[in-house]
Amino acid sequence: MRYEGSTARRIDAATFEVVQPPLFTPVKGGRYGKDLRRMAQPSMFGVLAYVAAIALLLFIAGGITVAITSGTVGRLTSNKTTQAQIEELSEYNSNLRLERSKLTRSDRISSIAEQNLGMVYASDARTLELD
Repeated sequence: MRYEGSTARRIDAATFEVVQPPLFTPVKGGRYGKDLRRMAQPSMFGVLAYVAAIALLLFIAGGITVAITSGTVGRLTSNKTTQAQIEELSEYNSNLRLERSKLTRSDRISSIAEQNLGMVYASDARTLELD
């Protein structure tokens, strides 16, 4: 016995003919279906346009990244230079404070006053008392 499909047989029929439906049914139409199929399939121009758009976006993103990175490196270099200048000026300021401290010592001032100006301390000066 061989398989003849799943179609039901008539019991009163002497012979049974298997009726197979056609594999496809042609539909009259034409241009509309063809245009839809063409729109559904990507064309080479469309694919190239998408690839070019993606490449352009990646190029722009890369350019922005490079610009940000170079700006950051420039700022860091500027900061390093400024920091070196601050350290140099801070050391110079410390030296000036030491020099000022040396120059404003009381024994130095008193020796200059005695030698150059002929000044004396008030305890050595003559006092006049009036009654």
